[in-house]
Amino acid sequence: MLFLNPIDMEARNLQAGQIVDIYSHFEGELRKAPRFAIVPYAIARRSAAAYYPETNVLIPIRSVAAKSNQPASKCIRITLTPADPDNALHFPTADLARNLHRAVPRVP
Repeated sequence: MLFLNPIDMEARNLQAGQIVDIYSHFEGELRKAPRFAIVPYAIARRSAAAYYPETNVLIPIRSVAAKSNQPASKCIRITLTPADPDNALHFPTADLARNLHRAVPRVP
C-alpha cells in the first residue's frame, strides 16, 4: 500500500487501487520497490507513506541522519511508475471516503 494525497493523485492521473512501482533517488542511484497499490489518504500534499519493511529496499545504507547515523527513512525522494494495469485493486467507496476524513495531526 502506498498512501497519497488525493489532490496529488489527480494531478498525476493516478487512481485508487492502481498498481505502481516506487523508485527512490539518492546520489545518482535508482532503487525500486515493485507493485504497490495506491490508496487515497488524508496526508500532506507532496508526501507519500508506506509500510516497512516492504519499502526498506528504497533506502541506501549510506543515507543516514547526521547525528544519529540512523537510516534516513523519513525523507526519501521518490517517483512512481504505473505497473501491471490489468491488476488494479478495487476498494469499497465507503472505505475510501473514511480515509479522506481522518484527522491529520498538525504540528504546532
